[in-house]
Amino acid sequence: MLMRKRTAVSAVLAALTLLATLFIGNGASADNTGPTVRQNGVEVSVRPHDAKLDADCWTKVEQPGGAGTTIYVKYINCSPDRIVLTVTASAVNGSGTWTYVASCQVIDGYWTVSWTIPPSAFPPAASRNYTTTVCI
Repeated sequence: MLMRKRTAVSAVLAALTLLATLFIGNGASADNTGPTVRQNGVEVSVRPHDAKLDADCWTKVEQPGGAGTTIYVKYINCSPDRIVLTVTASAVNGSGTWTYVASCQVIDGYWTVSWTIPPSAFPPAASRNYTTTVCI
């Protein structure tokens, strides 16, 4: 009886460890770039920090095609700390903010994460001031 309980507890702990790895880890390691994943229409990719590509630290937002086109948000983590971030936007009329909670991403120290937000994933009201925010 005791052996069965130990086996069951071990199996539960192994399953919880696997789930924690899937949900907490970013799926990337120092020797390869992380996966590019689509989350509710938003593409998220993670890769190691590259001094040539990531000369400036922290948040960068670009919309090269102008209003109504795809928005590119990049966060360059230039610290050794692990953080969890996602993209947020403010309504033009000041009525609120939208946070892409399904796109929260763990970013290890000295890693870079990029979000590609197509028009189909824009908030339901005109928005501006795209940036990043901490996920809780």
